[in-house]
Amino acid sequence: MRRFSPLLEKMSVERQRQGQDRLGSVLSAPYRRRVQIDPISLPSCPAVWVTPSDGRALWDERSVILYLHGGGYVTGGHPYVSGVAARLCDRLSLPVLAPVYRLAPEHPYPAALEDALAAWERLLAMGYAPDRILLCGESAGGGLCLALCLSLKAAGRPLPAGQILLSPWVDLTHSGDSITANADTDPTLTLSKLEFFAESYCGCDPEARKNPLCSPLLGDLSGLSPSLIIAGDAEILASDSTRLHETLLGAGCQSTLRMSPRLWHAYTLYPIAEAEEDFNQMDTFMKNLSAEWSPL
Repeated sequence: MRRFSPLLEKMSVERQRQGQDRLGSVLSAPYRRRVQIDPISLPSCPAVWVTPSDGRALWDERSVILYLHGGGYVTGGHPYVSGVAARLCDRLSLPVLAPVYRLAPEHPYPAALEDALAAWERLLAMGYAPDRILLCGESAGGGLCLALCLSLKAAGRPLPAGQILLSPWVDLTHSGDSITANADTDPTLTLSKLEFFAESYCGCDPEARKNPLCSPLLGDLSGLSPSLIIAGDAEILASDSTRLHETLLGAGCQSTLRMSPRLWHAYTLYPIAEAEEDFNQMDTFMKNLSAEWSPL
């Protein structure tokens, strides 16, 4: 990963998109025969619907995951989205709806948020209650999960059961100290790449990055659903996770933070031993939420 990092820095957007899609295909290979991936059309983007296909029972017939992918709002195509959604479905035994949302710079803010809202509406139309929908997203997708919650809250609408946020990118102003402190320890991201992503999504106006629907850390997080935040303490965005956890607690929300030592950005997606413990913690988080769910 460290050897490839300088090459990634120089790649065109198209090459970065192709590379992320190949990564998704490789990481998801063990799960492809265990799940079924069906295409779904949303009003402005495609999506995938993933369910177990090997006869396993769902963990809960009435619950579902809405997965929002990472990639700086700039990368993340159908193969990548399908691959991560397949892993989540297999490991957590719940169906997964994952929009392949429109990407910047061709489709800047608020396109991704509009597509996330469209996916939320599709789940409601499918009969899922808001308090049985679990959000999950990594990196930019983690920020998008919170932006979706803030949009629902502003509209006075019910919120999801909770959110699992993997190395969330929640401050596009890049004011956290890990941006510089971990510049040499994270092989996957650099400040220049983050700046490119932020400019692609929000434009050149620095004030636009302070919009809580782009940088949820800067918004009013009171009243949000319980959160599980998982990140590596060696990643460039580590302080996004620690500050988000502190802000949620300060706003009176439930938040659990797992910071894994010496690990990089979004490491949970990789087939490493530490990721196994992450999925165990996700299981615990889901079971704690289920204790509060209403009966039939």
